[in-house]
Amino acid sequence: MTAPIAPPTKARAMIAPRPRDLAYATLIVAVAAGVAWALRNVLGETAPAMFFITAVLISAVQRGFWPGLFSAALAFFLLNFLFAAPHFTLFVTHPQDLVTLAAFLLVAGLTGL
Repeated sequence: MTAPIAPPTKARAMIAPRPRDLAYATLIVAVAAGVAWALRNVLGETAPAMFFITAVLISAVQRGFWPGLFSAALAFFLLNFLFAAPHFTLFVTHPQDLVTLAAFLLVAGLTGL
């Protein structure tokens, strides 16, 4: 008879992330960015956020709190840099883009929990 598996605790969030978990999170977000970039003309302006949220969810579920939070921050910056006008900067000129980015960061951060 095997011992029961202990339920996850809050202490798991206090453990420092392993470099391979952060590399995995980076890879997942990079794949999401590549797919969103390739399909940007087909799917419209809001679709990239959905790809990035999916990447954050995958990172958080498979690797834990810190990789999920790291992928949320990385996805936020890539969403701003690649898909919010003016492109290839971190400036936001349109109020609707600011609201979209703020909502994305909130949802991605909560997803990473």
